Amino acid sequence: MVFAYPKICYIPSERNFVAGVPNFNKYNEGNNVLLYFAYDWSEAKEEIKKLDISNLLNRKVSYENINDKDYIFDNGSKLLLTNASSGVQSVLPLCQTIIYMLSNLYQKQRALSPSKEMAKKDFATEMIMVANRIANGENISNFKKHSNRLISIFKILESFDVKVINKLSDLSPRDLSHNIYEAVHAMDQLFNYHFTQLFIEEPEQNLFPDTQQEFVYWLLEMMQNGKDHAAIITTHSPYILFALNNCMMGGLVRDNIPEEETSDFPSHSAWIKPKLISVFELDNGTLRCVQDEDGIIEDNYLNKAYKKNSEEYLELLNYYEDEE
Repeated sequence: MVFAYPKICYIPSERNFVAGVPNFNKYNEGNNVLLYFAYDWSEAKEEIKKLDISNLLNRKVSYENINDKDYIFDNGSKLLLTNASSGVQSVLPLCQTIIYMLSNLYQKQRALSPSKEMAKKDFATEMIMVANRIANGENISNFKKHSNRLISIFKILESFDVKVINKLSDLSPRDLSHNIYEAVHAMDQLFNYHFTQLFIEEPEQNLFPDTQQEFVYWLLEMMQNGKDHAAIITTHSPYILFALNNCMMGGLVRDNIPEEETSDFPSHSAWIKPKLISVFELDNGTLRCVQDEDGIIEDNYLNKAYKKNSEEYLELLNYYEDEE
């Protein structure tokens, strides 16, 4: 397809603040990323009334919307989301929004604004009129003012059995009329989203290391659903990078692992080819790729933070005297 329309979704690090304020999406004090996220999450909650997030939190936790209120069921206890832990307030809107943006959104026709819906109908009516007049024998040269517009649309819709042409006379009147009908029929595809572009800021916020790891595995598995979804993630967490590295290494050596051993690796459902991932460090305003020639994150980079902290600990350990 020449044309692909993305759904763009930004998930801020302050998402637990949005979760902690009832009806945050009803505030309208200016335009900012928190409000945009609140609108997206509110739309997701309309579709996803129940959600089990136990697999991410390593304990039985689920969400349910009851009478337009958000409840969390945590190990048998029922409480409002506004009273839940910061971890739950962080991971629920994160995952609920992602599920909606990567899956539920594509199970329905995109709702257009009244003005866009009217413009689409007017265009379809006009194009059908052109097709009918051509089919009834009117000279193609009478439609010069439509020429560039039609040719551009044919190119956009080339994957929908619409023939691409350079000028209207490239087709017989009958074929041109048919081409226009096919284009009008496929127009709805132009107004639907074709893939989602996620921007996720610091997914590690308020999450334990194990949950951060599970989130990376879950996200990569979710994204590999047949659509060309993409994600840009910012993080300060080495646990996010370690988990990502596991997935890339799995993608690199997948063919060398016996099939019966694959499920032994917790990351196996999220394995991904390293060439599909780019990892950069932002250092003093400069971007630097931290992947080796195989696409795996460099060992030296992952060990740098650990080494910096462990060296001081090991030095202090020299002064430790075991009283026993």
